[in-house]
Amino acid sequence: MGIWGFYFFVKIFLNLKNVITLNLSANILFAFFLIIPLPEKKRFSEAIRKVKGVANLVLGFSLLWHDSYFPSPYDIYETFKHNGLPSTEYIYTFLIGYYSQDIIFIGAAALIACMFLAHYIKIMNVAILFLLLLIPYNVSGQISKKSLDEHVEEFFDDEEIKSVSFSYNSSEPPDFDIIFLHICSLSWDDLYYVGLDQHPIFKEFNYLFENFNSVTAYSGPAMIRLMNAACGQKAHTDLYSPSLKQCHIFQELSKVGFDISIALNHNGRYGQFSNQIIEFGHVDSKPMSLDSLESKMLMFDNSPVYDDFEVLNSWLSNRMKNTHEQSVFYYNSVSLHDGVHAVNEKVLADDTKTIYTSHLKKLLDEMRKFIQALEDSGRKFIVVFIPEHGMSIKGSKIQKSTLRDIPLPDITRVPVGIKLIGGKYKSAKFKQHKISKPTSYLAIAHMLSMFIEKSPFASEQYSSRKFIDSIPISDFVAENDSGIATRYDGKYFFKVKGKNWVELKN
Repeated sequence: MGIWGFYFFVKIFLNLKNVITLNLSANILFAFFLIIPLPEKKRFSEAIRKVKGVANLVLGFSLLWHDSYFPSPYDIYETFKHNGLPSTEYIYTFLIGYYSQDIIFIGAAALIACMFLAHYIKIMNVAILFLLLLIPYNVSGQISKKSLDEHVEEFFDDEEIKSVSFSYNSSEPPDFDIIFLHICSLSWDDLYYVGLDQHPIFKEFNYLFENFNSVTAYSGPAMIRLMNAACGQKAHTDLYSPSLKQCHIFQELSKVGFDISIALNHNGRYGQFSNQIIEFGHVDSKPMSLDSLESKMLMFDNSPVYDDFEVLNSWLSNRMKNTHEQSVFYYNSVSLHDGVHAVNEKVLADDTKTIYTSHLKKLLDEMRKFIQALEDSGRKFIVVFIPEHGMSIKGSKIQKSTLRDIPLPDITRVPVGIKLIGGKYKSAKFKQHKISKPTSYLAIAHMLSMFIEKSPFASEQYSSRKFIDSIPISDFVAENDSGIATRYDGKYFFKVKGKNWVELKN
């Protein structure tokens, strides 16, 4: 029983460190099941012993998985079913890097200690005693499920009635293009962790959102939320249901004269991303062809990834030949995604932080280079730099680095910037407006609707405190398939599907 004592002591330790949950009722029942004596020297006793041994392993593994913050096996199956499997190299690198050597060494030492002590004391009895002692601690630490559920329900009720519309004075149509730079895997936490939060690009935005919630930690839902930004935040379960036409920001922009174009620096097949743009983003436009460009990077599934500046500059060249007066352009980049690597790399490197830092610096430098090209073009642009979600490069107690099943604040708080280019803003000094209140996609739609109603290139009103105060607030609620997180009474809480709310602690 020494190994099972080790099993429970490790789970108790991890629970006290807030690394896993601990369903005390199930664990205590399992512990008593383990110590049920088996008949000896009776017919079928050996067969019963073997069956119980298998049952112990199955129940123990299942209970450990249940107590962890991993998504359910069914959710994992559904993800791979719809998106496909990553490359073998990526899976191998992920698995060997999941636990550090220190953790493996400590775990091995604890196992040896438990096996040794099992010769002198009944380890399982001690483990059961500790589980029973945790009951008062567990009860006192429980959070009111009802109050948090009601808080989230009230949030969605409030968001349901929010919307913005797009219109302009017929004598003054918009005199600018709108560009969305939708960047995968970048949060404020990622920037701080790799030391690039002071990159010059963040000083060059006219408006910088310091507390913007991307709501989700995955690309498809992030794209859908951005393209339906004209309405308040929807629950994750409603994302793939029909939505009001007034929510579809690209359709609304099209109605007021904007031509729509799309470009990706990937093939858009993983997760059916390109198809989702059409179906759920309500954009009936094919991505720009990349046949003339050479891929120097590969995704984790070994599909091609193209250089950001080359794709963006190719679009700009096409735009300068297009005679349409107004254009809205959506660009999606996966250059920072975990597993992106050079074409000539046969095995993925395991120094994720170093690789990410290098890729991030290159991306930010190329975004600046593109902005400079826009300024040199002589046209007017409104550029919206908006990450889909963070990389989670640092990770947390409950999720390994790069895992994002639970959309924690460090993953969904992303650096959003709006840059005005051309006209009176060309080479002009400006005061950057930092927006620190909690915001989300509706704030972007609100600002664009006001810019379209009265151009920022012809008005001074957008530098006023009144304008900044008019930007709508969105309280923090973030969701994925597997979990939800919210801010309540000054604290952050989260829960995994099918489990109770837990306070997020450092």
